[in-house]
Amino acid sequence: MKGEAILEEEAAPRAADGQEIDLSKLTDLVGYQLRRAQIAVFDDFIRSFAPYDIRPTQYGVLTAIESNPGSSQAAIAQSLGIKRSNFVKLIDEFERRKLVVRKPVAGDRRANALFLTKAGQAELAELHQVRAAHEARIAALIGDERDRGALLKQLQRLTTMRG
Repeated sequence: MKGEAILEEEAAPRAADGQEIDLSKLTDLVGYQLRRAQIAVFDDFIRSFAPYDIRPTQYGVLTAIESNPGSSQAAIAQSLGIKRSNFVKLIDEFERRKLVVRKPVAGDRRANALFLTKAGQAELAELHQVRAAHEARIAALIGDERDRGALLKQLQRLTTMRG
């Protein structure tokens, strides 16, 4: 299988007394495997982006602002499923780091439009390169582009379960 050299054999989990932990009733559960995969992917992401002090949610917000310059805070937060209070804290941090600037929305004094600064654009260009390497590591484990596309379609179908 492509990517086997990348995988390290995971040791069986053990209890404090050394007994092997039986997880056989979990390993065939989609949710369990999705969660384990998400943890592994996020661990790699966090290691990769650590020099930039960027977490997955922050990368998503910056990318959404880049793709939608001038969109309101509320629109970006809602599209990403981030609570308003948490989103405001993210944007405050981005402003402190001079990555994002808020500008008032004409006709609505309560709304702010978001834009990347020149520094934000430059840093995000670097972050996209880090993300590409991160995605390449994932792709090496998944298989060819057809397998990757099929997995993405299946995952997107699962997101329709949200109520």
